[in-house]
Amino acid sequence: MRRNGIMTGILILLVLPLSVLGQASRDCNWIPSGKIEMGNSEAEARFQYWADSPEIKALALPYAGGPKVSYRGRTVSSEQFTVPVATWRHGPCKGALVIRKVWDTGLPETTFKVKVDDQELADWTIPKDEGPGRWVQLFYVVPESVMAPKDDKGIAGPKGKATVSLKTETATPSYGYAFFITKDWGILGEEFAGSITTGSREWGKMPLVVNYIRAIESVGQGEYERAVEDFERVSQGSSNSALAQLARRMMRLCAYKKVAMAQPKVELSEECFRTHYLLGLYCSANGFWEEALEEFMKAVTADPTHAEATFRLAEAMDYNRLPIEKWAQLMERAGDLWERENYNNIDIFIPIQTEIYEGRTGKFSKGSMDALYRDWKYVEQQVWGASRGMYKLNSRFKVYGADDVKWIWEGWSIHPPEEEWGEWGTYDQSVVTAQYGDSGACGPDVGFRGVGYAQIGPTRGWEVLMHEWNHEFDWTGITGETMPGYPPTHDSDGCGKQPIVNMGCGHRSSMFYYLTPGMYRRQETSDPILHGNHIKTWAIGGLTAFLVPEGLEGEKLGKYFVDEGIYTQGQIDGWKGTWQKQWDENQKKEKPGPMETWEERLMRTFKGYRILNVCSVGNEDEIVAKPGAARFKPYKSTDDFIDLLKVLPDAPEKAIAYAETYVWSPKDQEVRIWLGMNDGMKVWLNGENVHKGGYYSIVNWDDKSLLDTVGNALSLKKGWNHLVVKVDRLGGGWGFSASLVNFDNTPVEGLKYQAKKPRGPIARYERPKVGKKYSWDKVGDDYTKLVPTLSADDLKKFTGLSKFKIAEREFFFDVEAVENSSVIEKPDKNDRKLNNYLNWNWEGLAAVRYRKGGETRDLIFIRPEYYEEYLRLLPGDAAGNVIGTTHYGPNPRRYVLVVDGKIEGDYPVDEQDLLEIKTK
Repeated sequence: MRRNGIMTGILILLVLPLSVLGQASRDCNWIPSGKIEMGNSEAEARFQYWADSPEIKALALPYAGGPKVSYRGRTVSSEQFTVPVATWRHGPCKGALVIRKVWDTGLPETTFKVKVDDQELADWTIPKDEGPGRWVQLFYVVPESVMAPKDDKGIAGPKGKATVSLKTETATPSYGYAFFITKDWGILGEEFAGSITTGSREWGKMPLVVNYIRAIESVGQGEYERAVEDFERVSQGSSNSALAQLARRMMRLCAYKKVAMAQPKVELSEECFRTHYLLGLYCSANGFWEEALEEFMKAVTADPTHAEATFRLAEAMDYNRLPIEKWAQLMERAGDLWERENYNNIDIFIPIQTEIYEGRTGKFSKGSMDALYRDWKYVEQQVWGASRGMYKLNSRFKVYGADDVKWIWEGWSIHPPEEEWGEWGTYDQSVVTAQYGDSGACGPDVGFRGVGYAQIGPTRGWEVLMHEWNHEFDWTGITGETMPGYPPTHDSDGCGKQPIVNMGCGHRSSMFYYLTPGMYRRQETSDPILHGNHIKTWAIGGLTAFLVPEGLEGEKLGKYFVDEGIYTQGQIDGWKGTWQKQWDENQKKEKPGPMETWEERLMRTFKGYRILNVCSVGNEDEIVAKPGAARFKPYKSTDDFIDLLKVLPDAPEKAIAYAETYVWSPKDQEVRIWLGMNDGMKVWLNGENVHKGGYYSIVNWDDKSLLDTVGNALSLKKGWNHLVVKVDRLGGGWGFSASLVNFDNTPVEGLKYQAKKPRGPIARYERPKVGKKYSWDKVGDDYTKLVPTLSADDLKKFTGLSKFKIAEREFFFDVEAVENSSVIEKPDKNDRKLNNYLNWNWEGLAAVRYRKGGETRDLIFIRPEYYEEYLRLLPGDAAGNVIGTTHYGPNPRRYVLVVDGKIEGDYPVDEQDLLEIKTK
């Protein structure tokens, strides 16, 4: 069903006060914990704000060099509020709490008594400003020792909230607060906490600390030139690299603030939209989340129909720790605004057991039902937005009483009987819910009738719902190989702008940054089977038994596996290291237990290995590359599933065989291929390996010859196409099936099949051209298919460098040093400088310099979270100079985009210094 029409009208904007400080992108610094706007009942309720005066008055004053801004305030002598500490993936952020206060410089000197929870802190004294009345922003630092007190064992535990009390002797106007968790005072020292007003106390003989704190004060006053001078002294003079890095980041913030102040009033126009969208990208790349929120808000005001800006606005709201009900609906709106015609409808079944059932479940309350509907809606909204309007969850809730049907206890889950899931392909995924605490998930091969399966209690929250659902989602992508480079569920903590707000933020980020609309279109868990639509005409042969090497020991055995391409040297070394540790621990025991030798363990691993990739006929490459070279025996099946034991009855228990056919297509078109397999299956189309068979059905489908269990996609060319499959046997039954359908699961019109090589031309796969410059605006929706995946040899040839190697398990590029480049000899997990190593824990890109044709150039390797920021904000036309992607290792979990660019001069220390602050 077509989705609802796009919402009409202008987006209602939040009222946000001017911000002054940014947050570090990957250093957990200046993390927003929210803000109190006086008179905003919702904000005051969230912070449990109380004051001894309810009266609200507005005052309009300018910030330094800017127009007048109006704030509402109260004249109070006593205030109290409870700050919910910003969270990240593992709970409350650890650091000092910075309280930022809006202040009128026309007020007299004022001293506040400060109390946090039950602890009296140093006074907050604000001196009289001799200048004209204007707005400034002042800072008070609650030290980390107060925010994360140590227990009896000396272990610091960050607080989830802190109650702050402020009192003055004379009633004083109060115009609002903002709160941040920072790491600065963990570096500067807690003796510098308290009031950040350099004129109010003696700072001692630490000039760089004085420079840093005075610079923060200058930022609050809007004196950005003066702030930059002090931050620059710190960045150049400090021996503390962490402090120097924070100072450089603050310098970038000041540079942004000067540009932002000069922008005209927001209006509905493309020019205005472009300005604030680009400024928003700059802020998000640097982790200035408060400023990113402000800029994307302005961008969406200038163009309320822009999908990408709307999603990024919602994302910035999440990073500012605004409640999910504020931003999840914006993500849904973003999904609508993309206006996709070919989006993927995903049917979800959510059975709910509401009654006490055999002592396994409790009674499902109305509150639980409300929480389930609410939290699942949040999941739907985020998935729709994160997929860029390409993956629509259509959910059907079904409520059960204790006596409706007999539910089944599986040991780890409880669920309705299999027939409740309907016929094969009725649903893609399911979330079974009862008043039961455990949660877990599995893929469609372990679920029911082609359905992915998750079990979860009703009040675990939207994050856990998304987590368990994501297990089903990534399982489908892994089996179908439709999402290259997508991390599995438990690896999504590393996705998104770090540090992520929570677990759900990681899952959503993995879906937004690591997948393309093309991948979402190809991803399908199950569909009703079109019986009779399967390919029945094949030529079959190439039977080959699986052989085990004999007589090899020690290093020779490992070398054999590496030489044969079965394992990599890194895998061998890793397993051997793990085994050695286990051996050493075993030998330390008073009575060491029996333990395999290293060679015995390696052979046992090999014998249980999938043989699809380690067993082949001698001329496999020729069979794939040269249509007709196989000379297999033609076979016409009467069944949809091809039973290979009927064709090759003498096959050994462990073996492989091949089948090929020719497909006539009336036009160039992409179609879905449904595969059934017993046991595993590889597929080539026109010489391209389109399905590697890295996963095969397990558990419930062991030795079952089922149709349409794995969905992938084929790009057919007009005319004849050559389709080759390879199927392995691990014992028992053996065979495969293949059905070509449109993406709406209808038969593809005009297809013809024959086993004999046809006369005339047969299509051959042509790899995207290496060396060509691609435009991101043209390839971004499907870049993993439309641009080449570059090997180390490709990059070596492109650059002309004599050495270019990619590390097996990380993005380290072993290259020769070119003049003025930055090259390290080996990966260093503590390295954060821009060079030939992309430290995934901290960095967004790496760079390699080369000289060619008398010109110095740079390859820039960008990780997915930063594609948009760096492609739009690097000097020159980075978005028009994409040359491909690359990845590490034989089984990649990550892709990076490769851009051919030019970095002027030496590489900066921080990659963010490459970015230009663009407004058009």
